Amino acid sequence: MRSDEPRTELEEERDFLLRSLEDLESEHAAGDLGDDDYRALEEDYTARAAAVLRRLQHLDSGDPPSPRKDGDAVSSRRVEAGGRRRRAGWPMLLGILATVALAAGSGYLVTQSSGERRPDQGVSGGPESSPRSLLQQAIDLDNGGKLVDAAKLYDAVLAEEPENVIALTRRGWVLGRSGRQASSPELLQAGLGYLDRATKVDPSYADAHAFKGLVLGALGRPGEAGCEFRLWLSIAPITDPLRQDIEGVLDEATKQAGGTLPECPKPPVPVPVPAAPTSTTP
Repeated sequence: MRSDEPRTELEEERDFLLRSLEDLESEHAAGDLGDDDYRALEEDYTARAAAVLRRLQHLDSGDPPSPRKDGDAVSSRRVEAGGRRRRAGWPMLLGILATVALAAGSGYLVTQSSGERRPDQGVSGGPESSPRSLLQQAIDLDNGGKLVDAAKLYDAVLAEEPENVIALTRRGWVLGRSGRQASSPELLQAGLGYLDRATKVDPSYADAHAFKGLVLGALGRPGEAGCEFRLWLSIAPITDPLRQDIEGVLDEATKQAGGTLPECPKPPVPVPVPAAPTSTTP
């Protein structure tokens, strides 16, 4: 896929893959698809959908896309012509966001935060044992599926920087993913604790709200989950390629909550970076 490929082709690929994921869920629920085949196909379609979403994000940001990997895209011949955009359901979005968050290289979360730094955060770089370097090592392990080793490094980062919002978010999401896969409320609750801390440290960090909403949803708390998705929508860029899917999951959370959400927190107001002092030399 070329970096100048029209947006419409990327959107068609995204729609095809999301439809395919929905079909997989239906076939698996009906007993027409075995567990092993379902997991293998779900992982494949989810990874490819995430790759397309990343390319759409690169188009919006103007950054060059990551190098293509085999299997990242589907042929346009496989795209259903004239198909209406179908929003991803809760389980599907969970898988897609997990894959996007664990993208190779800097990772989705690092990409989202790399251009902004709070006044109390240091500049990137330093020796291999620096929190920044440990965080990247943790992300690499996370990407490779070595969740236990990644969690240890996230903990090492947090021991040095207890308010590192990326480490808090990713540590919580490791637990959230593990809890969902194991159907463990205890792991989900532990992950929620980290995500709670992340949203308190930096309420304007959109991804922490998305993951917190997904964990709350898995815990059967759709009203609170909906509030987190609403916060994400108020914070994330209007051009974010996941916006429509988050809107869809917000709709689903609202339905599961009985048609209305509880009183949600107000969107955070970004804290301005203090201006450099001016010289008073006469």
